[in-house]
Amino acid sequence: MALSGKTSLTHSVDEVLSALTNEDFQRSAASDLGGRLITHTVQGEVTGPFTLTVERSAPTDRLPDMVSKLIGDSLSFTQVDEFSAPAADGSRTAVTKISVKGAPISVSGQQTLRPAGQGSELELTGDISSSIPFVGGKLAKVAEPLIGKVLARQARSLDAWLDAR
Repeated sequence: MALSGKTSLTHSVDEVLSALTNEDFQRSAASDLGGRLITHTVQGEVTGPFTLTVERSAPTDRLPDMVSKLIGDSLSFTQVDEFSAPAADGSRTAVTKISVKGAPISVSGQQTLRPAGQGSELELTGDISSSIPFVGGKLAKVAEPLIGKVLARQARSLDAWLDAR
């Protein structure tokens, strides 16, 4: 089932990318959600195409009961973002894949980070799927309203972290 969300940031595309690829930011963002950063790798130079892989754990206590019953008290997930080289306007796109350890759930999609006024805008489009029949659609219905909240929270974390630098 399709997912989408969009949020605004007060910092430039380059500043946002510098935070996203910074292990300290990723650790801080995971901690803000009550979880922890497990691994963080960047392959390639951020000035060109690169791949960002982050594995995190997070509690499921804020997720709908249907999700926490399927996954348990916490979840571990890996997010792989394959970023393109910058476009002429400085925007970047990333093919995103998220897999949840121990659960038949995955997300695939595209992120677009583009200049917007004095800052930038992050947009996510994608699909959530599950190998359990009929569950994927139900999960997507539960996840759809959460996408906007997650993006907004990520924007607040990014802006706060960058403002503190």
